[in-house]
Amino acid sequence: MHQIKIYDRSLKLGLSTHTAQSYQSQAISFLSYAIQLEESELTGGLLLIRRNNNQVQSAVALPDDNLSYQFNLYTQIFRQFSNIVLEHKKLPIPVNLNSEKLWIAPSYSQWLKPKHKKTIGLRGFNYDTGKFYNIEELELLEHCKGKQRYQLGQHISQALNSTEKANEPYSSLRLLLAGWACRAYFMHFLIVTGENDSTAASLLFDDEYLTTRSEQHFRSIKWRANGIDVHYDIQNEFVYDFQRYIKLRDYLVKYYQEDYKALFISAAVSKLTKLSTDGNASCDFRRLFSVQFTGKPLTGTSKSFRVSKSLWVRESYGSGISSYIMQHQERTADSNYTSKNDTKTSEQLTDYFIELDKQLLRGTGTEEPIPSGHCAEPAMPDALPSLSLGSAITVNCGTLEGCLFCSKFRIHADEDDIRKLLSVKYVIMQSQHLAASSCIIGTL
Repeated sequence: MHQIKIYDRSLKLGLSTHTAQSYQSQAISFLSYAIQLEESELTGGLLLIRRNNNQVQSAVALPDDNLSYQFNLYTQIFRQFSNIVLEHKKLPIPVNLNSEKLWIAPSYSQWLKPKHKKTIGLRGFNYDTGKFYNIEELELLEHCKGKQRYQLGQHISQALNSTEKANEPYSSLRLLLAGWACRAYFMHFLIVTGENDSTAASLLFDDEYLTTRSEQHFRSIKWRANGIDVHYDIQNEFVYDFQRYIKLRDYLVKYYQEDYKALFISAAVSKLTKLSTDGNASCDFRRLFSVQFTGKPLTGTSKSFRVSKSLWVRESYGSGISSYIMQHQERTADSNYTSKNDTKTSEQLTDYFIELDKQLLRGTGTEEPIPSGHCAEPAMPDALPSLSLGSAITVNCGTLEGCLFCSKFRIHADEDDIRKLLSVKYVIMQSQHLAASSCIIGTL
């Protein structure tokens, strides 16, 4: 009990009630099995630990710049590495990842040469010019001083031989690049779909899929695997990446001639390796990408990707589209996927109150009275920016409800205007059965 009382998540002290309850439950189950006694008889009269849901930390979206950096990194790695493999581009070759130029060359010590890696790389290759050194140029380099000319010639011949082998179809370096491209697409897929790590890693694929129109700006990708229908809605601009990944997957499956059913691939150097389905695949990949490409931690988890995706769709297209795309109920979206960072929340609240100050509580005496309040400029309706383009509400001077969403609408802080608003609400509630859609009533 002491460990529960001193629990502090930030200081990593004590035990949460969730952890303590799990430990207690496991201990009771083990003891019940060991002495062949029902759990109810063991726990009779004992104080059982109850979980405190207030200790559960809700998932938080990534800051926009952080999410953008990671998404660009994974997407650029996938697109450029898959192009090298599928289009059989010649090595060595430069790639650009988040505005940094890197070289891919067949070196035993370092096949990729980013700035944070200080290794020499392919000794006979000039990473500045993209050409192979000659002996005279090697003699001027610091790491080649004191070496005989025949040794320098060996560096050049080894570099040329390694490059020739690397440019063979299905060379070990090309298979290595294909594996990195597959890992990068898995992270890309988590971001654009908001899928959970373990669910995505468990997906099966039967070589055929269908792309159909979905909600505006989205397309639905559907396939059937192991008798189960699977579909994901992806923004139009990222459908090509899915199609490209399927080509890369087919390229590897045909080479190894395996009966490979999983959608995603973890590695492809000597055989096709499936992803772990325990929910840690993205965590393992983040560490690998951090070591190999960035030299600094990558913080995006599948859950933070899901929150970020849900919030973006919600803000751009509304909660209804968000629930459909993310495949969860609106109530779930409201309770679990509405968090944002404090700075952005503060900015949004400030903008809201500024707009509220302009819209309401103004008593200049120049507005004309209307049935629902007052109007600053009659016969010149102007919809509020917060009213989405696809809304069922029409802002015009011929409907009472339209006035509520007009930037010219004013309401005074007095009894007359409050009574007008209450009357409008009464009329709306009494006539809601006549509405063409429940969305209209919900918006009002």
